Amino acid sequence: GPAGCVLANRLSASPDRRVILIEAGEDYAPGHEPDEIRDPYYRAVYHAAHLWPGTRVHWPQVSDDGGAPAPQPLPYAQARVIGGGSSVNAMMAVRGLAGDFDGWEAAGVNGWGWRHVLPYFRKLETDREFVDPAVHGQDGPLPIRRIPREDWPPVAVAAGRALARDGHTFIDDLNAAPQDGYARVTLNNLADRRVSGAAAYLTADVRARDNLRIVSRTRATHVLFDGRRAVGIAAKGPGGDTTFHSQTVILSAGALQTPALLQRSGVGPASALGELGISVIADNPGVGTGLQDHPTAGVGMVMRSDSLQDPAL
Repeated sequence: GPAGCVLANRLSASPDRRVILIEAGEDYAPGHEPDEIRDPYYRAVYHAAHLWPGTRVHWPQVSDDGGAPAPQPLPYAQARVIGGGSSVNAMMAVRGLAGDFDGWEAAGVNGWGWRHVLPYFRKLETDREFVDPAVHGQDGPLPIRRIPREDWPPVAVAAGRALARDGHTFIDDLNAAPQDGYARVTLNNLADRRVSGAAAYLTADVRARDNLRIVSRTRATHVLFDGRRAVGIAAKGPGGDTTFHSQTVILSAGALQTPALLQRSGVGPASALGELGISVIADNPGVGTGLQDHPTAGVGMVMRSDSLQDPAL
C-alpha cells in the first residue's frame, strides 16, 4: 500500500539497511503504469486486474421491524497493485480533521495529536496553490492541486450555486482548517496523470538503490515467528511457496488485508482463532475490529452519449 512505498523509500535511504518490499500484485515503475492507472480520473478501480478478487464485506442492516437480518456479503474494492489504494482509488488528498487526531491523543494514542501529524502532512506535499509554510509544504514528493473555479464544468457550477443559495460556505482551502461547507476537492495528481504513493516514493533513483529489492506478484500468507518474535514472512509467488527472513517485519497491507494477515499468523482474538484451528501467538481482541470507512453519497445523473468516458465505467 501507500505506506509501504513510503517506508521502503525512507528505510532504504540508510545504506546499512537491506529492505525487501513484497507486493501481491504487479509492480509498475513510474511512467510505465497502464493507462487506466495513469489517468487522473480514477477509472483504474473499475479494472479487476488491479483488485483483490472475490473480496466481500458484511454490511449490517436493520429491517423495518427492528430486527437485524443476517448481513449479505457485498463486493468491496481493494487494490492489489504497487501503491495500493493510491494507484486505483479517487485521488482525493483530504486531510483528516484536527479534532479527530486530538481525540486519538486524548484517548491515549501518544504522538498522534494534530500538532504531531501536521509536520508530516507538510513534509509529503508540494502544494501548487497555497504556500503558507505553517500549513502547507513546498518540497514534498506528492503534488497537491485543486481544479480552478473557472475550469469547473457547468454541472459543478450549478451545484455550487445551489449550495451557496442554501447557506453553505465555500471553503477555498479544505486542508488548512477543515470545516463544514463545500470546496474544491484537493487532488494528489497532475493534470495529465495520477501521482500514487508508488510514483511519488518509488522513483527511478530510489529503485536504483542496491539495498532495496521489490518482489512483485508475491502474496504474504503469514508472519513467521520464533516464539513471540516476528522473524520473517511466508509467501506464495510465481514459483510457489517461499520465505523471507528478516530482523524486522512491517505489515502495510491495508485496513482489510493487514488484520487478516495477522489473524492467519496467530495474532488476534484467541476465541476466533481457535475456532479456525489457528495456534495463538498473541491474544489480541482488537485485531480485526473497529474498522471505520469514510461516509459518502454518490449523486448520479444521465449523461449524453458523447460525454461518456472509459467503457469500463
